[in-house]
Amino acid sequence: MDTKSARERHCIRKILKEIGSPAVKPLLEALRSDDWLSGPDLGEIGDKRAAKPIMKLLGHSCRWQVLSAAATALGKLKSWEAVGPLINLFEREKSRFVRKSVVVALGRIGDPRAIPVLMEALSAPCYAVRYPAKDALLLSLFESYGTV
Repeated sequence: MDTKSARERHCIRKILKEIGSPAVKPLLEALRSDDWLSGPDLGEIGDKRAAKPIMKLLGHSCRWQVLSAAATALGKLKSWEAVGPLINLFEREKSRFVRKSVVVALGRIGDPRAIPVLMEALSAPCYAVRYPAKDALLLSLFESYGTV
């Protein structure tokens, strides 16, 4: 997305979301080029093909915006394959923005492997990480056991 105009970028993103699956490739290219705003759009489209390329970004990008957007997209995709990489990202990343995005993503996915990390997030020094950890933990427990 070669524009600096927020209005134009928003319009382009909206059009690509409406296009759906055929828009996955250009959105992935935008995310790879550090256009971190396209990450959540990939999750909203819901095309599972986007999960693996997004997971690669978790290990290669050092910008917190890209990592946060990638985590958000994986959570929206409910990608079970992403649980391990998301847990690793939570453990190594210090940015509260990234950690919050990982916690929310793990809650949306609802995999029981995330429960220890979500328990750890409950005692995070940053409220922005602790607060969504409670809901994410409840979602994961509900997904795992059927009731809370």
